[in-house]
Amino acid sequence: MIFPRIYEILSNDKKAQIIFFFLFMVITSLVDIISIASLVPFLAVITAPEKLYNFELLSPVYSYFNIGSKNDLLLPVTMIFTGAAIFSESCRILLLHVSTKLTEGITSYLNIQIYKIYLNKEYLFHHFSKSTIQ
Repeated sequence: MIFPRIYEILSNDKKAQIIFFFLFMVITSLVDIISIASLVPFLAVITAPEKLYNFELLSPVYSYFNIGSKNDLLLPVTMIFTGAAIFSESCRILLLHVSTKLTEGITSYLNIQIYKIYLNKEYLFHHFSKSTIQ
């Protein structure tokens, strides 16, 4: 495979950036899962708020936030869903930006390394190599 060979050539700084990128990718995936999971309570509040309001495990949350009826659930659940969706999309956009910058940085680094290798070759190598200039 070519990836391990390229990874050996990269500097420690670029290797650390790749590791950060993969960690950020995992975090973004978890944020996406949370965003999708917040859709279920949102749909439950819209379709059948009494089922969510009668859920026993959430009664301490209802008392803490002073939610007195099933109609009071719509605004907080909508805000949670909207906030999770906006945060998820923000993470995706940031991941795309980090991916682009990482790719540009690695490409530039590899191009410079290749240029240095060919620049430091012996004169005879360049003299006898085929080129369009004769």
